[in-house]
Parts: sequence; C-alpha cells; structure tokens
Amino acid sequence: MPDSESFLVTVPTEWKLEKYSTDTRKFPSVQDYIRELVRRDIEAFDEKEAAANNAKK
Repeated sequence: MPDSESFLVTVPTEWKLEKYSTDTRKFPSVQDYIRELVRRDIEAFDEKEAAANNAKK
C-alpha cells in the first residue's frame, strides 16, 4: 500500500452518513466511503488539470 495521510472528517449527525454509506451504498465502513469519494475527486481534478495543460500546448 502506498504512503498515506490521516485526517479527521467531521459531518453533521443529521447527514446520517453511517447509515447511507453502509446500508445504501454498501461500503464496509464510512471511512471506505469517504476514501472512495476523495479518490474520485482527486482523479477528476487530475483529468481536468491534464486537459487544461494539453489545451495550453
């Protein structure tokens, strides 16, 4: 596994994140759900950045 960084994520209790992530989305844990969201966001950012760099060339 690559190096990783830990950080604290706080969300309002009315979001019912645990129920949503494990029951609705079927992730093993809230942490896994948040990791997936962050991974997707980083990939989308990287794609947009690469497209912007290619447009500059």
